[in-house]
Amino acid sequence: MPPMEFGIAEAYIKYRIRLDRVPSLVQGSNPSMSKVYGQNAADDRTDNQGRTMMRDSLDSIQLQAAHILLDCYAATKQPQKAREVLARLTSIDTSKSPQNWEMQSLRAQAAEIEGRKLDALMLYRTALDTRGPISGGDDELSASFQRLWKEMGGTNEGLGLPVAKKKIAESTESRWERSKSSLPLFSLKDFDGKTWSLTRLGGKALLINVWATWCGPCVAEHPEFQTLYDKLKTRTDVTVLSFNVDEDLGKVAPYMAKNRYTFPVIPAADLVNGMKPSLAIPQNWLVNPEGKLEWEEIGYSPDPKWQERMIAKIEELLKKR
Repeated sequence: MPPMEFGIAEAYIKYRIRLDRVPSLVQGSNPSMSKVYGQNAADDRTDNQGRTMMRDSLDSIQLQAAHILLDCYAATKQPQKAREVLARLTSIDTSKSPQNWEMQSLRAQAAEIEGRKLDALMLYRTALDTRGPISGGDDELSASFQRLWKEMGGTNEGLGLPVAKKKIAESTESRWERSKSSLPLFSLKDFDGKTWSLTRLGGKALLINVWATWCGPCVAEHPEFQTLYDKLKTRTDVTVLSFNVDEDLGKVAPYMAKNRYTFPVIPAADLVNGMKPSLAIPQNWLVNPEGKLEWEEIGYSPDPKWQERMIAKIEELLKKR
């Protein structure tokens, strides 16, 4: 613990030799470790505390393996592999602080490999804030943040300034408003790696659901939203998708899988927060075929005619073409 193969893989990366062998070394050691911990956890002689320790140890191994793989894909310039690494970590419980900041660090590393430097910078900072300061030894996380900060033109004066976190409220009272915001010409990837671009969606009415996994009204609204998505997904004049604003993106995939939801989910906290000085969710945005954000439904309260009203609003947009 950790597996011997990890040390060999790290040496290959350090000296830039046999990099093609790194993935098989790392991935080959994981099944055997999982089997050992799984057997011990299933043993009725193992108490609850022992099972918890084994699960935490297995999570730690998976996170370390992911860091090594991302280092390898950075060295071999394979950005498409970075997202695959993160997709294999959905079983990790990120409610615990160590796993939480490690996951944020991994997402930052992957974002940097993909060339999304601003996303990476914010994720490194979030990881640092979650983890807190450490004493003694090398602090690779802090070093990565400082390196990227300086690469992007940051100065020593601004390096230590705290980042204000925007508070997002929940709204249980549904109301429609004419939009006072403009929708940027976004081009964003969803959790499946598909790119969604406002310019490519031109000519269609667009419904965007803004939500988070921790938001009670969002959770209550989603069965209706999924049913509406199923009704509209085959239409060629309407596109339905969602913008997620979770800080901990690791909670999104388990939430979708647990509820068997299939509507598209785009991590878009930066875009949404940039548009809204204050934000209450859930929200449903209706965009006309010219790309103008016309209507916003803010909040959710149970309504048997919710889908009917939403479809009527969409048809109203399409008639104005």
